[in-house]
Amino acid sequence: MAKQTLLSLVQDVLSAISGDVVNSVSDTVESTQIAVLVKRCYLEIVAELDLPVNYELTTLTALADTDRPTHMLIPEDMSTIEWIKYNVKLDDDDDDVYRDIRRLTPEEFVRHVNARPSTDTTNYQVVEHNGRSLVIDKTEAPRYWTSFDDEYLVFDSYNSDIDSTLQSSKFIIHAASEPVFDVDDDDFIPDLPANLFPYLYSKVEANAFAKDKQQVNPKSEQTENRLRIRSQRNKHRQARLNNQGPDYGKRT
Repeated sequence: MAKQTLLSLVQDVLSAISGDVVNSVSDTVESTQIAVLVKRCYLEIVAELDLPVNYELTTLTALADTDRPTHMLIPEDMSTIEWIKYNVKLDDDDDDVYRDIRRLTPEEFVRHVNARPSTDTTNYQVVEHNGRSLVIDKTEAPRYWTSFDDEYLVFDSYNSDIDSTLQSSKFIIHAASEPVFDVDDDDFIPDLPANLFPYLYSKVEANAFAKDKQQVNPKSEQTENRLRIRSQRNKHRQARLNNQGPDYGKRT
């Protein structure tokens, strides 16, 4: 099955359950309900399969706050971080050198940074987070990060000889974005690989049949279960290492 628009999916499901013919998802109450059901099933599939299509290379939002030079704002649409790298080159004319930044739990991070001498203001800077002090190294690029509140990432150091704060342009982050779904757009195409559209359709059809007929359609249920199992195997379009990065649980 090729990729389908929202309208096409709604029309196919309505045909399967003997619903009215529509030319737009907003034509009838039933078609509108099916469109909402498509969205619900799509979001369930995204959550279930942790799809690679939702991952991309991105960055964080800089605060440009010298009182909190290693705080970076998490973008609103970012849901899961797989890994973080930072450009540690010392001169603009040098080749880029990206270092892996390791995640610590909040407890590990506090233990790490607050083992430093807070009175050494030449090499360290005390910053505040929610009224608590963190001793940040200001002589080198970051090595560790954590999040205390799911709003900011906090890093353990920055090189004050190069930048006054950490820079968005120096981060490379592989992260998942929260999916977008427009139930009012007939031409909207759910962001799924083409090979998962049969699973989406069968899942919507099974749910729509159960809702409309107040009973389970065994054939639809069997098809959905079969395609769910197949989708688990085929969710990646290419070979992919099983490298699960940290998921800090941002807004679902």
